[in-house]
Amino acid sequence: EARDDGDDGDDDDARPPRPLRPLDAAAVAGAKSHDMSMNDRQNRKVSLRRYRAASASIMRVLASACPRVEKASIDEAYLDVTAEVDEITRVGGDALTSAIERGVAESGVVEPPDVLASDVDRRLAVGASVCADVRRAVFEKLGYTVSGGVAHNKMLAKLASARNKPNKQTIVTLRATDEMLASLPMRSIRGLGGKLGERVESLLTTALNVGPGGPGGGGRGSSYEGGFTAATLSKLTHEALTSAGFEPKTVAWLTRVSRGEDAEPVTPNACDGVKSINAFKSFQPLTDRRRVHSWLSALSSELTARLIEDRATQRRTPRSLKLEYRANHFRESDMQSKSLRFPAAATAALERAEKAEKAAATSAAATSADATSVSGGAVDPDAAREKEKEKTAIRAHAETAAAEVAAAAMAAFDKACPGALPCTRIGLAAFDFTPLPREGGGIARFFGKTAAEPGQGQERAGGGGGATTTAPPPAAKPEPKRGLKAFFRPDPVDDGVDAAREDVDDDVDDDVDDDVD
Repeated sequence: EARDDGDDGDDDDARPPRPLRPLDAAAVAGAKSHDMSMNDRQNRKVSLRRYRAASASIMRVLASACPRVEKASIDEAYLDVTAEVDEITRVGGDALTSAIERGVAESGVVEPPDVLASDVDRRLAVGASVCADVRRAVFEKLGYTVSGGVAHNKMLAKLASARNKPNKQTIVTLRATDEMLASLPMRSIRGLGGKLGERVESLLTTALNVGPGGPGGGGRGSSYEGGFTAATLSKLTHEALTSAGFEPKTVAWLTRVSRGEDAEPVTPNACDGVKSINAFKSFQPLTDRRRVHSWLSALSSELTARLIEDRATQRRTPRSLKLEYRANHFRESDMQSKSLRFPAAATAALERAEKAEKAAATSAAATSADATSVSGGAVDPDAAREKEKEKTAIRAHAETAAAEVAAAAMAAFDKACPGALPCTRIGLAAFDFTPLPREGGGIARFFGKTAAEPGQGQERAGGGGGATTTAPPPAAKPEPKRGLKAFFRPDPVDDGVDAAREDVDDDVDDDVDDDVD
């Protein structure tokens, strides 16, 4: 759980911690402003910009405390602290004893760990002390409180993190696994909240001969109460799952889940870009496509703003755009989608916006440097006008990009009508990212000419944590070819960019009530 130390505006002065409420902006579509209240979810969309910024700050602190951090969603991460536990155990002595005592003292438990007789329980207790240190670091640096779960696998750790909110942590020992599963809704397990969960729930209803009013049916995630527990999965045999048409891989996974087993490793990705950037909105059924168009326009503006930020931080641009919509029903499984090529005009506008932002930043730095030599601190009217002109240019390019995205999305939605109406949810996703050209490319690179870099072979800034590396002397390059062969020589292709792992929860819905615990 994230907690904020500021108010609802942009003022970041210290305040007593309280639940984060990212209500700094709202997108409005299809209604007059004086007819709306702040809770008008049919016509307003809460901005999660501050929430995403807070999430990014927290992930950076986690990554600085532990190098193996996997961002699972906007407000959730997994940390593999095996190496830290190994080191504390190796040192032993008072440091080990203190870590065990502190880990137990600062944690809630499903069943008390036996730190005297069980080596596994001792290691979990040490892991709990590391978890407490990480949570404390987040609070001391950012003012946010964090809940935690400590277990021997990702699934149980995630479930445990929600057991003692807010601002607490829970240990799940091996012996406590069955008790943990017996107390949790089956649909709260990651992977069982959507279509697969619905199928499993239907099979359980049939297999256990549960009549109307009994458990099961209609649940959704951890918010669901009264359905099947996670332990009920053990009642589905391998034969029953196979006969119901589940794939062998899914059958094996469900069997492991029923035992509380999860072999999925923590995949470090806290500093990676998400696989897709999304903007969604749910509402009561809309039958007028113009209202849907208005929402597509608002979502395009939100998506474009995020793409500008992503372009600057991740140095990439999307090649594809996906329109998603839900007609009439309210189940996630009823979502339909249409993939489009990301509009070339929008890409060009994003590039112009980036260049304008860089120019504005350079101008601001120069103005700041000049101001230090002027006494009195008077505001230069010319500089103020130039700054406002730069902001206007950036906004104009962003609006152009948003308009191009909206036009493509509206055309695709209109093609899906009338089957897409009445519409209860609409969304846009930018994906299939490709890296931007590296600095120093262009015509000089095309002809094989490379400008000498100042300071080659000297110490350069490395990646992460301010580390430095010493670059080796550049290898001697062969004399470039001349004539037509040189002219038509293909530009080298940079294949060294890995596909970013998808940020599951950055597929954030629309309103705080739905998306922020």
